[in-house]
Amino acid sequence: MNITTILNENPLFKTILNQANMGIYVLDTNGLFSFVNHYFHDLYGSSDTKFENSDPLELIVPEEREKLRQKLKSHLTGTNERESYISRAIKNKGQEIDIALDVASLRNNEGQIIGVLGFVRDITQHVQTMKERKRFEEQALMIEKLAALGRLATTVVHQINNPLEAIKNYLYLLKGECGQVEANKDMIEKIEHEVFRIAKLTRQIVEFAVPTSTKFPALDIVCLLEETLFLMDKKIRTYNVTVSEDFVDPPPQVQGSPYELKQAFLNIIFNALEAMPEGGTLSLDVENIGSNVEIRISDTGSGITKENLKKIFDPFFSTKDPAQYMGLGLSVSFHIIHNHGGAMRVESEPHKGSCVIISLPISSS
Repeated sequence: MNITTILNENPLFKTILNQANMGIYVLDTNGLFSFVNHYFHDLYGSSDTKFENSDPLELIVPEEREKLRQKLKSHLTGTNERESYISRAIKNKGQEIDIALDVASLRNNEGQIIGVLGFVRDITQHVQTMKERKRFEEQALMIEKLAALGRLATTVVHQINNPLEAIKNYLYLLKGECGQVEANKDMIEKIEHEVFRIAKLTRQIVEFAVPTSTKFPALDIVCLLEETLFLMDKKIRTYNVTVSEDFVDPPPQVQGSPYELKQAFLNIIFNALEAMPEGGTLSLDVENIGSNVEIRISDTGSGITKENLKKIFDPFFSTKDPAQYMGLGLSVSFHIIHNHGGAMRVESEPHKGSCVIISLPISSS
């Protein structure tokens, strides 16, 4: 007895399959549809399409068909009893969807293969979410690399500029004493040219590390904070930190560079997580105050002493291991906020946590 006969003689079995909340299909020994349930019809966007006796691989995108054809043969011959696949299918109006397939060989009481049973689910949204997460993770990695490069560049420039200023001063004295001698004049001019070329290069490095553009697009500040939290999601979970959000509605817009503001928020949130090694709560609050938007990023961590609070924005100041931290995170964030026409301050007490308050002008456009 073949699978089609079995299905026709058992209407209750069909009724049960039609109640299922996923696509179910049965193929005969020729690999053609014998039965598809109601959900399968809905999944492919058609309630009146006659799938019976048609080739299921016609529903698969062309580039996947041959691979699945070989898989189907293995199920029909019994060399592969059951397996799960991820593929792409074509709905009746040409729309492509991502699907998950669970396929198994069907045997009768004598152990003979009489067909194939399959389950299909639309996982398009899940795949898109995973792709979006991957994109954000890649973006987070890039931001971290750029931020590290910026911190390194700033440190290198700082170390170069000190001796460079000394060289400039000595060169000025040397030029006054020996510059009138013709034999020395050309050599001193060449030295002077190279010194000022180095100074120009260090300025360019600083401009790259800390952009100073003032022509910014309008940004949704709440959306920007949500994206930043998404980028920090893995680290937040690693620190066992709970996130609390209180955002004004509708969200205000500011004029800003998304990269620079994200870098500032990432630095602040990273510091907050570091202050809560045993877990805690990270709170983000946004409200409109006059013509400004105020962003408060708070933690329930170890807090900061009054003495250290005075130096919190000083470049290269850090209470952490100097071998791992350069102490530039908050100073870079402060510079970014200042460059956006805003203000930034920190409120903190030891053992009572810290709160970074950022004020930015609301966009008038």
